[in-house]
Order: sequence, then C-alpha cells, then structure tokens
Amino acid sequence: MNLIKDPRQGAGKVLGVIRAFIREHVMLVAMLLITSLICIGLIYYTGLTYMPDMLLYSGSLVIFYFLFANLAKRTSGKLDKILNIRFTKSEKTVTWLSFGFLGAGVVFIIYHLIYLKNIPVWTAYNSLDYYGIALIRQGITEHHNSFIHYTSSFLLKAILPFLVLFFFIKKRWLFWILLPIAIFYAMAMMQKGLVVSQVLPLIVFLFIKRRYILSGVFILVAVAGVLALIVNASPNLRASEEDISAYMAAHRRAYVPQKTKVAITESMASTSNALFERIVFTTGRDVGRWFTLIPSQLPYANGCGYRFLAPVLGCDSKDYEYDRVIWDNLYIVEYNEGLRGTVTSAYFMYDYANFGKAGLVLAGFLLAFVFVLLKIVFEGHAQWLASLNILYTLWLSNVALYSLLLSGGWVLTILLFWLFRPALETGK
Repeated sequence: MNLIKDPRQGAGKVLGVIRAFIREHVMLVAMLLITSLICIGLIYYTGLTYMPDMLLYSGSLVIFYFLFANLAKRTSGKLDKILNIRFTKSEKTVTWLSFGFLGAGVVFIIYHLIYLKNIPVWTAYNSLDYYGIALIRQGITEHHNSFIHYTSSFLLKAILPFLVLFFFIKKRWLFWILLPIAIFYAMAMMQKGLVVSQVLPLIVFLFIKRRYILSGVFILVAVAGVLALIVNASPNLRASEEDISAYMAAHRRAYVPQKTKVAITESMASTSNALFERIVFTTGRDVGRWFTLIPSQLPYANGCGYRFLAPVLGCDSKDYEYDRVIWDNLYIVEYNEGLRGTVTSAYFMYDYANFGKAGLVLAGFLLAFVFVLLKIVFEGHAQWLASLNILYTLWLSNVALYSLLLSGGWVLTILLFWLFRPALETGK
C-alpha cells in the first residue's frame, strides 16, 4: 500500500479552498488587490512613509468585514428576507421593462447631443489644439443642467453596462444594436474609463463562464476604444509638427514643437506605457500627494468635506474640495489657460481628508458594511455579484464612496438587479 499521498491532490485541495474563498468574498478580495496596486505606486513615489496608514485602512476593512459577515449570519435570514423582496414577478414583465430602459436611454442620448450642439469627440478630432481639445472635454460637464448631468452619469455608469450584459444573455439581437450605441455615447463624452465600463460587466461574466476567447474579444473592443480616444486627444498622433504649429498660430496659441518626430508605432507604445503607469502608479502617486499635503498644508475638513454634512455643520464643502485645490496648485500653466481639473484619489483618502487616521478606520468600516450588504442581496448569485460590482470596486480607486453609491450609479445597479432578477435567474 502506498502511504505517500499524491502531491497533486494536496495542491488541488488548496486551490479548491482558495477558489471557494474568492467566490465567497470576491468583493473584499478585489478591493485588497486594488489596494495592493495603490501601494505599489505609493511606495514608488513616497517610499514606506505612509504604509502604516495603508495598513490601518486595510486592517480596518478586513476586520469590520468579517465582523459584519458573522453578524449577518446570526440574523437567521431575517435581513435576507427584507433585502430579497421581489419587485417584479415574471420574466415577461422584466423584458418589457428592459425595452423601456433601452428606449428612454436612446432618446436621452439624442437629447444630450442636441443640447451640447455637437458631438464632442468629433469636434475634438477636427482640432489640433491641445488646450482647445481639453476645453471641449471640459465643456461636456461644465454646464449647470443637473438633469443632464446626473442622467448621463446614471446611463453610462449603471443602465447601459447593465443592459449590455442583460441583452447579451437574454436578447442577443438587441445586444448587437445596443453595444455600438453604448460605446459611441461613451466615446462621444470623451471618457476613456466609461468606454471600458460599457463592456466590463460582460467581460467579467464571460470570464467566470470560462468563455475566455469571447471575453478577450470584448477586452480588445475596450482597448481599441481607449486608444482611439487617446489618439483623438493627441494632435501629434494625427498631424505633422508643421500642421500643428500653423493651426496653433492661427488660433493664437503658443506651441513648442517636439525636437524629434515620433513615429506612430513609438507613440502607440508610449500610449501603452502610459496606460500601464495609470493603472499601477498614478493612483498611488495621487494618494501620496494627498497624504503629503494633508494636514501639513491643507487642514483636515472635520466633516466639511462631505457635501451632505457641510450644511449641518455650518460650513461650505467647496472650501474643502481638495481634489480641485491640489490640481490648481499642481497644474498652473493649464489653470492659466482656462482649464479646470481634479487630482482624484482613492475613496478612503476623502475620509482621511476629513478625519485623519480616524477617517481611514471609518472608510474601512463603511466599505465593509456595503460589501456585506452586497453579499446578502446577491446571495446565491455569485456570478452577478462579481459581474455587476467589480466595476464599482475599480472606481473606488478615484472617487468617494458616497458619490459612487449615489451619483455614480452603484445603488441604481443594485436596484436594477432587484428588478431584473426573475429573468437573470433563468440565465445563470
């Protein structure tokens, strides 16, 4: 009798345990991976100075997550029953509901472009002025029409990505109609991240289903859209130095030609490097900027940084919009050209900007609570939990949690899952 166990069996069991853990706690695992990437950039730019703060936040997230998860198990299903109330009963009702969302979305897209009086990405393509292109992009959102602003955000960040996935599963012919519309609208708004968001839930779903080739196809679609926007915003990739210089002179803009002509292949390689740097290093760098400036140069907001809390405290949240304040101080030339921007940071830095180290603990507490609620709402639907929510976990790297939940469309996506669940369950 062979007493030596097959090492492959042991490795298989370990992998099985790891897979089960990831499936059970997919949101927590995803957030910890993103935090690790942020730490890489943070260490690269600032060394180990702020790692104790990062450990304080990460430790708080993990501890509170498992405390809440354990507490949820002790509710004996009472909370589950409340959060799993069905608003729609039949798949037929869901189908008509999806048609309604699709029709309303298309009507709004047309209305939005008419309101803007142009298709921004096309207008930018016909310009060779770097600052002019940036101003075109800025002009998309600088208006004060709240209806258009929030509806566009909900459509691009929640409704369209959800419908793309839903129609792929349930109405494939509508999927092929909606996908180009969704990508066109995202590109028209000149937002690279929103191009990716239109297909990311679908990509995650296909990956979970082990349809790797098809998942790769849609990854290429997203990458192509991002690269097209980068080329669109980079006159040097579309015209010669002479043409750009002449265009800038005609529009009374100063322009410093490049010393050497860069080939298109080299430019695209540089673009790929820029994307890699944005993913791995930029967010960590910006987190480091916030840590460095707060509170040494910018005081803690003590709650005034929250728009919903500032009126109660008797202060103006605009005085504590540190993402804008930091940008204005870093990009002086662009500021003088009329450009306005933000140096966004990971969601926990907004809580840090308000309450310091206590804010980091608060950030872990709040996100842990949200993650456990998601576990309850999506109980028995692990693939939907991952497909629909990983996108928002990625966005947490550059937006405040409360903003993402409300104006960012996260709550809306959860509501859509509730509404569409009868049809989604038949397509598991």
